[in-house]
Amino acid sequence: MRAGRVAPLAALALWAAPAAAQGELAMGRETVGSLAATDPRTADGAHYDAWSFQGTRGHRVIITLSARAFSGHVSLGTVDGGRYHELAGHGDTRDCGYTLVIFDLPETRTYVVRATSRGPGTGPYSLTVEPVEPYHLESIEGALEAGDPQAGDGTYYDAHTYHGRGGERLVVVMGSPDAGFDAHLAIGAMDGGRWTRIAADDNGAGGRDARVEIRLPHTRVYVIRAGSRGSTGRYWLKFESGPPPRRCDAARRR
Repeated sequence: MRAGRVAPLAALALWAAPAAAQGELAMGRETVGSLAATDPRTADGAHYDAWSFQGTRGHRVIITLSARAFSGHVSLGTVDGGRYHELAGHGDTRDCGYTLVIFDLPETRTYVVRATSRGPGTGPYSLTVEPVEPYHLESIEGALEAGDPQAGDGTYYDAHTYHGRGGERLVVVMGSPDAGFDAHLAIGAMDGGRWTRIAADDNGAGGRDARVEIRLPHTRVYVIRAGSRGSTGRYWLKFESGPPPRRCDAARRR
């Protein structure tokens, strides 16, 4: 027996093929349910409820199952030809009360989320599906000139500040429309009047373009140096940031 804002998919019989969707998870809203001994089981004997949502190709979602009464496992998949195909799964909820999956959807279609127990456990749970859209800053455009400051190795650079959060995933890419411009990118912070480098790159984006990906260690202001080794010219910067990690590990497949 289940209680919730949306009814789970109906079960035909124990281990039966999944039924057509009768209710959908509302994106960004919590749905409450309960596993019961009469619920269908997976091939390994675990009880499950199945829910659906409409997904769009290329969108990233985070699916969170919270449960205390049983050891929960969350599974994301599709139903084709009456058979369930798992794309990603993760569990269990015993350590911190929830488990989650972060996944980049490969197609625009209906997806199925299974709230499952590990073993014979039953009881209440909550389930959410939320969009995880990277935060894009519009490209910064600039130009290095002969009068700009230089690093110790002779690299000209401009300094840009970024207000970062501890645990945040930050990606910065630097390139130039000018031939011969060799981008050099560095992320650091000011401490005691001195700039300390945390991460740097000069060709990670291919060719002469630079790319730095970093998990920011603290919530603070960071200083990004956009430079070029021994040359001047125009450049652009692109930023992408993602959410801080949660305390429990997440299964992720791109």
